[in-house]
Amino acid sequence: MLQGKKKNITILVIGILNLILTLGAMFSMDKRLPLNVFKDFVLDKMVSRGNLLIIPVIALILCIAQVFYRIKTMDKPVTVGKRVEDALFTIIVGVVILLGWLLVDVGYQYMPNHKIGFEVPVLSVILSCLAILIASIASIFPINKYKDVIGFRSKETMADESIWRVANRFAAATFFVSALVLVFLALYFEMVGFNWTYLACGIVFDIIIMIYAPYLYAKNIFNRKYRVSLDK
Repeated sequence: MLQGKKKNITILVIGILNLILTLGAMFSMDKRLPLNVFKDFVLDKMVSRGNLLIIPVIALILCIAQVFYRIKTMDKPVTVGKRVEDALFTIIVGVVILLGWLLVDVGYQYMPNHKIGFEVPVLSVILSCLAILIASIASIFPINKYKDVIGFRSKETMADESIWRVANRFAAATFFVSALVLVFLALYFEMVGFNWTYLACGIVFDIIIMIYAPYLYAKNIFNRKYRVSLDK
């Protein structure tokens, strides 16, 4: 129950924070921007910068809807369908947020020369999509069945269901942190410029916290639990 409340709060915080950050970015731009991409998918219409808020508002509504859905289905048995729905919510919200920040990028690209055009930040988009995928996987770790294919599987977690539960909750947190690292890199590369060292450090850090940290955590719990049992 407590784990579910933490996740609900996290979902709402992400939606609200995204809206606040977009609002801050909006006021640093020109009052009119080439943001109308809904007709022929061409950036050729000047509209109010306030249009930037449409997508983060939609993302926040989706976050609120996800929380209400989670509360409504909290007492129901966890099924494959429920895990898929949880992951899909995360993916959809992540894609909507990414789309919003691509439009923010349109505004920043437009300001220096006031020429209508848009270059897709390919690396940043790839990193952001990878972050969304990792976050969606993390979202279902705490509710996965014991010994499920998708879950943190090690000798220790497979040997004891209670260790499986706590280790997978911990892995969900580390996966989420790794997703945030990728988002930070995506923003940094777009705003400052690409840096091989930062990319390599980010990848190494993510591997450590997604694989090695949960492994050590599960091993430590296993050793403490069964050492105490042997001592008794």
